[in-house]
Amino acid sequence: MSNIAALALKCNNCGANLSVPPDTRYLTCSYCHSQLQVHASGGAAYTEVLDRIDARTEHIAADVETIKLQNELEQLDREWAAAHPDGAAPGKNSGGAIGIILGCIFGLFALLIGAFWLSGAPSEMKVFGIFPVLIGFGLPVAAIMQGLKGTQDQEQYAARRAAILERLNQK
Repeated sequence: MSNIAALALKCNNCGANLSVPPDTRYLTCSYCHSQLQVHASGGAAYTEVLDRIDARTEHIAADVETIKLQNELEQLDREWAAAHPDGAAPGKNSGGAIGIILGCIFGLFALLIGAFWLSGAPSEMKVFGIFPVLIGFGLPVAAIMQGLKGTQDQEQYAARRAAILERLNQK
């Protein structure tokens, strides 16, 4: 026989009087059938409805997921800003277009210098005219490739950002 007295508690849902052994952690109210958790600290004891605990836990989990998504979005924006210190706005590829135009202009200029050099230079010096010609062809190609890479970077950034925002909007 045990000399330990039962705890006199009230159901936190319906207020019914309950008598439970002191080592009980969970029980079902015999009146309203609520699932209860027993909290005992020092000389005080009370019950709490488990459904409410579950609802609060789910709410907290949803809040944590929202915070994680917001942090992911902010991190993505910080990475974009760090990779583009010139202030290039996502979705605007004006820097790439300007680079292509300048590359073509300087390439044409170098091509003209090379052609002029090749036409009037002594035969032993004509080899040096090849360098401006190569630069004349290489600059526009390099500028176009850089512009395409910038466009791809912006598309990847925009797609990642849109995916995060969509997940945030589903919360």
